[in-house]
Amino acid sequence: MAKDNSSNAVNPSKSVELPKDNWDDFDTILEEKEQIRDSSNQDVYDLDLSNYLGEEDVYLRFQDAFTNDGWGPAVHEVTVRADGEIIAQFVPGTSEEEPYLYDRNNSNSDDRFGGHRWADNGNYFVYKFTPPAGTEDLQVSVDMWNQFKVSASNVKPLSSEVKEPYGFLRDYAVANKAMVFWLETNVPEEKELFEQILSDVKPNTPYLGWFSNDVAGEFSSTELASEHSVYVLAADWFNNMTVFSGTKGKMKKQAALPAPKLENKIYVTFTLGEGDNLQYNQHKLRQLWDDEARGSVPINWSTTPLLYDAAPAMLSFYQQTATENDLLVVGPSGAGYIYPTPWPDDTFPLFAKQTNKYMKLTGMDIIYALNRVNEQNVPLTESEVNDYVKYIKPRGILYSWENYTGTSILNGKLPISILRGVGSVSETKEAIAEAAANWDGESPLFLSMGMLSWSVTPSHIQEIVNSLGPEYEVVRGDQYFDLIREANGLPKK
Repeated sequence: MAKDNSSNAVNPSKSVELPKDNWDDFDTILEEKEQIRDSSNQDVYDLDLSNYLGEEDVYLRFQDAFTNDGWGPAVHEVTVRADGEIIAQFVPGTSEEEPYLYDRNNSNSDDRFGGHRWADNGNYFVYKFTPPAGTEDLQVSVDMWNQFKVSASNVKPLSSEVKEPYGFLRDYAVANKAMVFWLETNVPEEKELFEQILSDVKPNTPYLGWFSNDVAGEFSSTELASEHSVYVLAADWFNNMTVFSGTKGKMKKQAALPAPKLENKIYVTFTLGEGDNLQYNQHKLRQLWDDEARGSVPINWSTTPLLYDAAPAMLSFYQQTATENDLLVVGPSGAGYIYPTPWPDDTFPLFAKQTNKYMKLTGMDIIYALNRVNEQNVPLTESEVNDYVKYIKPRGILYSWENYTGTSILNGKLPISILRGVGSVSETKEAIAEAAANWDGESPLFLSMGMLSWSVTPSHIQEIVNSLGPEYEVVRGDQYFDLIREANGLPKK
């Protein structure tokens, strides 16, 4: 990982930590009880907030009723009436919304569907309304859909909009004399400067830090970086990288696990995502790793091979403590977070060769890859496939994050299996049953499940595996691709 020409995007502040009792005074007044993801429940919902009058302000909070699958509340329009008179009316994402947006947390807004704001998983947003003194009747009408949970209070909560100085990653930036900046890519003037910076650095320069959390956040900004041959390392919450990058760690390359005999079964492999994320490797991955069920069933753990430089002792820990059922695989989309299609063809071999180098150093031989254009998943091009085959030579590719799974052989040489993204035990069971529904038992079927690391644990995966019938066999990623290769007459790696 280059250390002399890196750029760092570091937000100068972060939200204060909210107290555990911050929302104790909020009452749930409306909640969607079904996991609706298609906006079929869109309607104007009338909320009577008269019981919350008596203090200066009334607060209305919107959050995800089902935090495991990413389809939280979507709000299109809000109208507030005090004693029958309209005192507020706005469409989220417009200037009219701003006076009432008390805490946007990590919610997003854009102008699709005429404008709306949404908050998935554990995110939320809060509006503050100040009715005229003496108001006796307060009504709020909300045009919204999907998995909403709405609560209200007249007690002022602490807002995540309150910021405090933010120090993570600064030690590493200073030690490497790296350029540090924070630019919002959804602001035209700042995006122009951001692109100029990306254009001025050498191809295959690392971008450490992260982006803003709005619509122009992860997907569009990673695509923009890829267009300029810059790879991303989510590291804004990484602690003490100067220390970790200066440590040593004994590398223990995992030996391939022999595949079972190929039969007419349904072979399933489970992959925990977020492997592009350095701070995930430091924090959440360790929490998942300590789950008492780890090792009981086969799991592919995506991680970045760049830990070899950034935190070798950390990588060594995972290697040394892995059980036979734990397999480390490369996170999106190689040695650095990129989207291959936006990346220029003439510099892609640089990234591919770097990926091959770190895969050899760490012993990983399977890649989990993402590829987005205009925030939409797209297939790899023929030239990209050729570069993966020529320069990286993976055993196989776990690909994308879709609502279906399937396997194929790219260019007659490279096995690829599309990850079916899931975020809960029930969703996974349903997805597996749906994918296997038309299986005739006359040939093997391969199902690749992408598990949302923020809501799924090894204990959850163990529960899923224990629920499967005898026609299923759960395997590690290396076994999975060896079986696919055998089923398609390809040589083993």
